[in-house]
Amino acid sequence: MLIGNIWKVDSDGLNVILRRKSTRKTDNAVVNPGGESEVGWTIEGYYSSFPNALKSMVDHRIKDTHLVDLRVITAEIRVIKEDIEALSGRLEEVGRTDKHQKLTQDACDGVEG
Repeated sequence: MLIGNIWKVDSDGLNVILRRKSTRKTDNAVVNPGGESEVGWTIEGYYSSFPNALKSMVDHRIKDTHLVDLRVITAEIRVIKEDIEALSGRLEEVGRTDKHQKLTQDACDGVEG
């Protein structure tokens, strides 16, 4: 599940995994500066729950500001809140879709063929 542009949370069945988007130059980029870059995901940590992974992401994002200035930190907090609200909206939509599918299935189960 993507959170903002550079964070992603997924699971291996045992843990919730927090990942950060990363780029690295390919061998072609050494020969051709302005060349290609590979985009991948670096694991930032393994967590026992989704809320713990989100808390860690918030900590990483705040620390990434280098705590330069209170305005920079509050601006990043605002962006984090927007990302979480957008994520929350997507989760609610998934919940509504799942509930609709369950109601439809229940209605179909009651109909004899």
